[in-house]
Amino acid sequence: MKKKAKEKKRLDPYKIDLLSSIPIPIQVGVSKWWCYAATYYFIGFGMPMLMHSVIDSIFVLGLVLGLVQTFVVNFVVKGICGKEEVFNKYLAIRMTSPFRIVVQVLYSWVLIVLIAMTYQIFNTVLSSMYGYEEGVVVLGVEPVLFGILLLIYDTLFIKAFSKKTFRKKQSRG
Repeated sequence: MKKKAKEKKRLDPYKIDLLSSIPIPIQVGVSKWWCYAATYYFIGFGMPMLMHSVIDSIFVLGLVLGLVQTFVVNFVVKGICGKEEVFNKYLAIRMTSPFRIVVQVLYSWVLIVLIAMTYQIFNTVLSSMYGYEEGVVVLGVEPVLFGILLLIYDTLFIKAFSKKTFRKKQSRG
């Protein structure tokens, strides 16, 4: 009993700063949101010459976001969590092969299409509520809401993939 108490009191040099008191899910969520919002800020706002149509926007954003998720978000999440069983709870694509980049880009395209549809629904509903003509953009795309919507959809997919993986493990065992 005394050993456990001593182990709890032992100073962990990696857990002594102010940010270590923030729970891991909040750290991961804020980090992912920031990466998603920054991606839209730099690609959506920063490269208007690439965005001639909605399809171009979806293609370029999905491609860049897939690369950002593969090389930045996964690295940051692994750094925050530390242990594999912990960080796997926050990643939708858990592959380690080089093929993961292609899968991550496809996954990002699905997320971007869902967000484009969400903005379309929001604008249609708001236009009809306020009596605007059809096609009026009431709610434009901006990085903060884009990051929030992407984080919500990503979390929903992670939960769905986790349930599917859990069911597969139960049926095998």
